[in-house]
Amino acid sequence: MASEIGRQARIFRKAKQVIVWLNGTAAQDLEKRTDGLIKAAANAEQRLTKPVATEKQWSIIPGSKSKIPMVKIEKWLGSNLKQTTSKFKRNWIPFYANTPCTLLQGDEEWLISALESLASLIKDRWFSSLWTLQEAFLSQWAYIISGEVEALHVESPQLRSIFTACETLHGVCQRSVAHKIALNLPTANMEVQLIDTIEKGGLAALAIENPMALYTIASQRVTSRPVDRVYGIMQVFDFQLGISSPHADPRATPDLQQLELQLGRELITRYPIMSQLHVHTQSAEQGQAWRVSNSSRVPALASTVGYFVTSSFLGDHKTLCQFLPTDVDDKPCVSFTGRICFFEVLRQTWSSVDRRKFYRSKKGAKSTQQIVIDSSELLPFSLFQHDPTQDLIRDVRQHRLAAELVNLCSQRSLLISVLLLGLFSGDDGDRFNIGLILVQESNTDVWSRLGICIWNISPLASSRKTSQQRKLLEGESNDWKRVSGVFG
Repeated sequence: MASEIGRQARIFRKAKQVIVWLNGTAAQDLEKRTDGLIKAAANAEQRLTKPVATEKQWSIIPGSKSKIPMVKIEKWLGSNLKQTTSKFKRNWIPFYANTPCTLLQGDEEWLISALESLASLIKDRWFSSLWTLQEAFLSQWAYIISGEVEALHVESPQLRSIFTACETLHGVCQRSVAHKIALNLPTANMEVQLIDTIEKGGLAALAIENPMALYTIASQRVTSRPVDRVYGIMQVFDFQLGISSPHADPRATPDLQQLELQLGRELITRYPIMSQLHVHTQSAEQGQAWRVSNSSRVPALASTVGYFVTSSFLGDHKTLCQFLPTDVDDKPCVSFTGRICFFEVLRQTWSSVDRRKFYRSKKGAKSTQQIVIDSSELLPFSLFQHDPTQDLIRDVRQHRLAAELVNLCSQRSLLISVLLLGLFSGDDGDRFNIGLILVQESNTDVWSRLGICIWNISPLASSRKTSQQRKLLEGESNDWKRVSGVFG
């Protein structure tokens, strides 16, 4: 058994062709379900309606004759729009409510077809088995055949087509829900059901090929032994843990908790950046937020990074920190060495850069940063206006969240900073940094993980005015201090 566990990933990576046999699905049903799902995804983005700005969202820009739709930012940005031009420029960033086509009615035919096709397709046990999860990740170009074992042909569906369709549908529905929440509009049952079905099956996560999503998906899959939730995915990372390790004690039988700890330590040692590209949707055990859990979720910002199926990053990247698993008071945690900057300093710079961008009314402008916060006992959900573990659209809401974090941490006497994890350069020329958000209580030397963030450093034009901002965002200014410490 142990040797078989250690060989599976190598077998799939060297395979010339992989076929997924859905022995419980008839050929006609398979074709109908896959075609329905793929066609729905192809038409999804074209069948969206525009959100309409209400009369209250139309306001005169102070100091100007222009009238634009805007959603008022919360109390931290000011109390009303009748301010001087200079104060407006300093405190307000317009959000254009009529530019994106994002809202779903909830009764679209393609939406209904997508939900029915997907629900029927995933009834086959292959989509719920734990041991097929690793196969799906490593063999996304596998062909799917029905229980009738028909001959392969050029139109035979592939796993990748299913995953990509689910990723598209998931993204469209998520954007619709996010905008409805922002505009205080009710969500549709159909779009929420589709999001839930896709997430439970892990189908959208498989499309982005991010291996960090696998453990969360594994917690949803069927298995007779809890420990297989680790054994069933570890080979994706080239790990041999527990009884499969060449140096394992043959008498030892590690339980799930011990295997989870081994997995976390191996991930943070070999893949320091990737190990942190997740968010806890439920509060982690005290001091254990440094490692992925079965309640972790891969946020949208992680899709900015490409991956190989060997768990290595796709594209140029540079790791800018060092992690080492350790123990403090007999509790597992992580020691780190790297550059740290106060979160408020970064927040002010992000705001300064984007204020000019949004003020110039640039259509489709995105915030420089993207932030996602862990569920934490240090900062409970009830303190935030919206659920901080969910993906916020990259616009002024990112700045609102950043300000909320600073204010809440100040109220609770928490020092909030960002540890620079690494720098990435995409094929399209985009360059961005990834940071780990850490907080520290006044009576302890141990830091606590609070979330992750990325910020783009490509758009900054070279000028005297922006040279200091560029250095700060690139992690090169004096605001970044080299620090060693411990976090959990």
